[in-house]
Amino acid sequence: MNESISQHSENFTQGFNFLKSHSLPQALINFRLAYNAVSYNDIYHNRYASFCGLALVLNGDKSGVELCRDAARQEMNNGDVFLNLAYAEWFMDSRKRCIGVIEKGLTIDKQHQGLNKLQKHLGKRGEPVLSFVSRDSFLNKTLGKIVRKKTRIKDDWTLQHLL
Repeated sequence: MNESISQHSENFTQGFNFLKSHSLPQALINFRLAYNAVSYNDIYHNRYASFCGLALVLNGDKSGVELCRDAARQEMNNGDVFLNLAYAEWFMDSRKRCIGVIEKGLTIDKQHQGLNKLQKHLGKRGEPVLSFVSRDSFLNKTLGKIVRKKTRIKDDWTLQHLL
C-alpha cells in the first residue's frame, strides 16, 4: 500500500512540476496517473481531480472543466481545488463563473494566496457604460464588451503567476 501511495504522490509532484514549467502534455499524463490511482473516497481525490481537469482544459479539452466542477462540489477545505476551477473557467473566457468560484473558494480558505492573487488581478466589476440604462440591457452589455476588450487582462498573465 505504501508503494501505491508514494507512486501516485510522485506522479502528482511530477505533474505539478511540469505544469509550473508549462510542459502541459507531460503534466496531464502525470496528473491523470495520480488521479486514476486514487479512489473516490481518498483524501487526495478532489485535489488530483482538479489538477487533472485543469491540465485537460489547458491542453484544449474543455471537458476538463466538468472534472474541476465535480471536485469543487465535493471539496470542503482545499482552496487549490477552487483555484484550479477558477483558472479553468477564466481560461475558457467565463469571467462570471471564475469570480463566483473565487468567492466560494475564499469562504473556505480566506488566506489562500492564489485565490486572493487571482481576485486582485481580475479586479472588481466596473460600472455600466451607460449608468442610466439597466446593466442587463443589450446596449450596456454590447458596449461593455467593446470597452473591456481594450482593457482586457494581459495575455502573458498565466497560471504560473499563481503557482
